[in-house]
Amino acid sequence: MGKGKNKGKGKKLEDQGAGAGGREEHPPTQPEQKQDEKSPKEHGVTQPQPGPSGDPGAVVKREIKSEQGPASVTTGQQQGEVGQQPRGGGQQQAGWGGQQPRGGDQRPRGEGQQQVGWGGQQQAGWGGQQPRGEDQRPRGEGQQQAGWGGQQQAGWGGQQQAGWGGQQQAGWGGQLPRGGGQQPRGGGQQPRGGGQQPRGGGRQPQQSGAGQQLWWQGQQSEWRGQQPRQEGYQQQRGSEQARRQQDDRPPPGKAVESKFETLSVSSTSSEKSKMSSKTQTPIKGVLADFNLRTTPPDPKNWCGQNGTQHPIEANYVKIIMDKMRKVAYQYDVQFNLERPTRFRPVAFEQLRTQVLSANAGQRGNFLIAFDGKNIAYSAVKVPPNFLGVEHVVQFIDGETNANKEIKITMKEARDLEIDLMALKNYHNTGIGEKPLRALQCIDVVLRTPISPPSRKSKQAGRAFYTKPTDPKDLGDQFDLWLGLYQSATLGDSPMLNIDVAHKGFPRDSTLQDVYLNLNRNFDQADSYIRNLNIIYTPPACMNGACKLYKANGLAEPANRKTFINDETQTSMTIEEYYRSKNYSLRNPDFPCVSVGTVRRIYLPIELCKVQRGQNIRARAGPDQTRALIGHAATSTTIRKSKIFEMFNSFRHNANDVMQGFRLSLDSEFIKVIARNIQPPTIQYKENSIMPQKGSWRADRSKYLQPAPLQKFGILITTRANDGAVVEFAKKIINEARKNDMDVQDKYELSKALQVRSIREKLQKLKKAGCSIVFVIIDSFADTYSKVKQIAEIDLKIVTQCVKWVTVQKKMDQSTIANIFLKVNAKLNGVNHMLRPSMEIKFIKNTAVMLLGADVTHPSPDQSHIPSVVGVVASHDVNAFQYNACWRLQDAKKEMIEDMENIVLEQLHFFNRKRNQFPTHIIYYRDGVSDGQFKQLEEIELSAINRAFARVKPNYKPKLTCLVVQKRHHTRFFPPVPSDIVHPRDRNQNVLPGTVVDTTITHPGEKQFFLVSHESIQGTAKPSKYCVIRDDNNFDPDSLQAVTYALCHMFTRCNRAVSYPAPAYYAHLMAARGRVLIDGVRLDMSRLAEEYRRRCIDTIKVSNPMFFV
Repeated sequence: MGKGKNKGKGKKLEDQGAGAGGREEHPPTQPEQKQDEKSPKEHGVTQPQPGPSGDPGAVVKREIKSEQGPASVTTGQQQGEVGQQPRGGGQQQAGWGGQQPRGGDQRPRGEGQQQVGWGGQQQAGWGGQQPRGEDQRPRGEGQQQAGWGGQQQAGWGGQQQAGWGGQQQAGWGGQLPRGGGQQPRGGGQQPRGGGQQPRGGGRQPQQSGAGQQLWWQGQQSEWRGQQPRQEGYQQQRGSEQARRQQDDRPPPGKAVESKFETLSVSSTSSEKSKMSSKTQTPIKGVLADFNLRTTPPDPKNWCGQNGTQHPIEANYVKIIMDKMRKVAYQYDVQFNLERPTRFRPVAFEQLRTQVLSANAGQRGNFLIAFDGKNIAYSAVKVPPNFLGVEHVVQFIDGETNANKEIKITMKEARDLEIDLMALKNYHNTGIGEKPLRALQCIDVVLRTPISPPSRKSKQAGRAFYTKPTDPKDLGDQFDLWLGLYQSATLGDSPMLNIDVAHKGFPRDSTLQDVYLNLNRNFDQADSYIRNLNIIYTPPACMNGACKLYKANGLAEPANRKTFINDETQTSMTIEEYYRSKNYSLRNPDFPCVSVGTVRRIYLPIELCKVQRGQNIRARAGPDQTRALIGHAATSTTIRKSKIFEMFNSFRHNANDVMQGFRLSLDSEFIKVIARNIQPPTIQYKENSIMPQKGSWRADRSKYLQPAPLQKFGILITTRANDGAVVEFAKKIINEARKNDMDVQDKYELSKALQVRSIREKLQKLKKAGCSIVFVIIDSFADTYSKVKQIAEIDLKIVTQCVKWVTVQKKMDQSTIANIFLKVNAKLNGVNHMLRPSMEIKFIKNTAVMLLGADVTHPSPDQSHIPSVVGVVASHDVNAFQYNACWRLQDAKKEMIEDMENIVLEQLHFFNRKRNQFPTHIIYYRDGVSDGQFKQLEEIELSAINRAFARVKPNYKPKLTCLVVQKRHHTRFFPPVPSDIVHPRDRNQNVLPGTVVDTTITHPGEKQFFLVSHESIQGTAKPSKYCVIRDDNNFDPDSLQAVTYALCHMFTRCNRAVSYPAPAYYAHLMAARGRVLIDGVRLDMSRLAEEYRRRCIDTIKVSNPMFFV
């Protein structure tokens, strides 16, 4: 079912009936007559690509400058790259030029610290530091580093030798595996750089302590070939940088030159500051503490280390390609009928199993897969004499039992051969171009076992549903069907993402039963039937065939609806027409249903039934949505059981087409390493709180910066009990005083029981000096939209709407406290902030602007409604207060057209608040699919660059852009019991703060999954983050920590939400834009003017967070 926000959900339902055939049996016709709460979002896909796509974005290298002089290379005591360091007893320097650079943060060595030498023996004391690439921390006991040539030993538990020609051992309880099939280097082989090992089957986490054996040692069979990406997990972080440094190393005798850039965090531009060094904070201070790199990180090794590690399962199965064919062949398929497309899979299956197999002289069916549209993939070449010839296929329509005939022509695609070995090579190396064409072919092949007509399933998006034997009632005449979602994707290797899908389908019944079940309510029945596909079965006495139509809605009863009979040219009722055909209607007083496009046809509802299993994209009602969530929200254990029940029922490995391509699927979920990172500390006015399990209690805490409430008003728009309203006013005053908000005892009370009087009453309350008006409404329907339009567009006054049922029955302490979380933010207060830590220091001590953007789209059944843009940007040092912009643009358009002017407005607003322009920007973009990443770079990021250029010359703040994706089917399944599952969590979800950035993420792109919230019901859905551009060269640990921290900054609740506050606020602003145009007829050709008529600049300046 469609939602209120529907991003590109396929095509509209086609009109599948053009009218009845034959003059004698024509049903009567006549000329055609002309005639908020916000719902969940759906994200669109502009291209039918099965896996991740798009350029991960350019990574901008930052120039490293220094005020140090050149370092000369000598024998014996040598000078390092960054300055000469005194040697302690037993210290050893790097043979080619001294100390290796450690990523911009240089500290003196302690006793026993070692460096990498070109040869000889090297020992590591437990307190020493080793050069490890970008991120330097003291090593723990026995941590290792590879020498350039000789032996290397690690004390505290065992010997560990890292000679290039010898063996490697770990003394803490077992041998470290090198990865699948990896051999040690020979003595003369050139090393890769600081400790990097040859790429094996995957990455290994660090050992956790002496005597502890890694959980997967000796358990290789459990992984089924799925190892983390790179061996030497502890050392891999610096390997790529060290290799680059080795490649750039000058020959002996040449000077080594290294420069550091000094960056002022108080400057208003990105130019080098000319102020005194006392007023500057160099990059190796604030920014280096934040792990900002001076060289771009390698995306192939972009994974974090922080947090405790846990083995979990993800709902992916391995695609077994050991015997896969090397080449597949692509063919274009043409049909003589463009509509309806539902016949294409049935017709092509008939072609494959009968015509094509006979032509090729095969006993069995021809091994070819069809994508349901216009492309087919074959495991062997189609005979040339079969191509370019029109083949006639006959079959029976299963819906109407009518005989059908379709003509099909196949021809070779422009690029005939598809190299399937590219998938194997990608699996073995993880490098090179993504083999998307081969992956798309495999995706279609793997879809064959579950697609119609192989199975009697119904497709909706990428999910395939089957009718249950005992369907669950969702209400509103809808039944619950279960389905299997699957999608081939690229992680460390090609794999198949599988998940259970839930969807409501119209119940199989006659239209007469629908009318009776809805208690003969004409409006409800009309709303339900409109745009449904229905099957008309004429009475037996009329000798007619069944017809499929799309319903336009209900019409007058058959005994009153008249039309001009084409045969007699006389006016008659529908009842009289059927009586003339020797059929008496049983219920002539029931409504007729209107069908047809060119000519209106009116059919008795007792002769019509709902087509089975049709995909409805219209917005589901609240009761139906609530029932659907109730059935779908299950624990991880139950969800896993449902997935495999559906998966096993389709028997993929028994399918003949899959066998023809020599493909099979594993029978178990893959295992991945998850890390649980620490939440930030929440700072209030007088105390700080550490969140537990994704939430915290603040009932004894006061707002960090309480806003003055002073005088407030209450407007009643529904019939309400005066006593309950007075009690509500008392709770407002008490809660305000509890949080030190300046409030008067006196308040203004007004009533507007008619919608037309709301404007007058709100105007009086504004003139009375009310800083905010609490509006009591009956429901969030028309009244809510009208209140917001009048208050924010016309009167520029802040309002807080509350349902009357909440005031009357649910206004306890927690409810009033939650309301005031919004009230304080709307009145420019600050509820809380993040306690300064390494990540938060960057935001607080640097001119950082957090940017969020989202676009909400109309559902398919909503016409004459545009898409609404919401863009927010932070402007305070606490990253709590945001300024919001909104725009209108053409429906279904995802890229923000006016991004340049929006960002320019946000930059100037930031400057007015902070007296400087931001030097760094972190941009969270919601709602963009993988296939739109390139558009995002070319349209939105280019527009942001143009906005920078318009601010002032040479203004180039560093921009990091992340796409936040929630419309995916990745789920995590921890072992139970487990340390990563809270013992009192009945849903058995992973803990908030769980990060996965290996195995199921693309090894050539910067991606990670994060579960930041506690799922109140059902299996938690992680948010996926894709880094599109990163001028700041963020360390993965830091970017993941900042993202997780921002999930704790949402003002509406004292808990971490599922994605960062900037993206969440952008969604709220886009939803508010929908409210501001609700019920208004817009000129879709002049949307810019329609937006200007609803300008809210005044309230944005006085109360920027009015929209929360």
